[in-house]
Amino acid sequence: MSHAATLAAFAGAGPLAQAEAMSPHRQIELLMGGLLTRVARLRHALRQAQPQARRDDADRALAILAYLRAILDPRGDAELVARLDTLYRYCESRILVACSQRDESALLEVTSLITDIKQAWDGIAPNQAVAA
Repeated sequence: MSHAATLAAFAGAGPLAQAEAMSPHRQIELLMGGLLTRVARLRHALRQAQPQARRDDADRALAILAYLRAILDPRGDAELVARLDTLYRYCESRILVACSQRDESALLEVTSLITDIKQAWDGIAPNQAVAA
């Protein structure tokens, strides 16, 4: 799915609608930052026993991961695309485990994994960012 088609699918989704004018590299920077924010908020909601906040933040984190998977470019490096897809799916599963078992360590793992990917992504110049 192209970036434009994926953005069109999320057209009514608040800040994602504004992402259309941004470069794909910048979109991914913001999405990863937003994902880390949502996971941090989810950790807080788990500790404070806030079920509605937990659901909302989990839903948004899962939506960001789904979006990141949807914009992976299958024409890019096939191995990299497969690894990122697997990583994003794994993070989704860990978020679900965290919510169902109130397991904060699963969220710490997601934070660590996504932080590593975000730092690598932030180090790539926008014109080199081809795979996602």
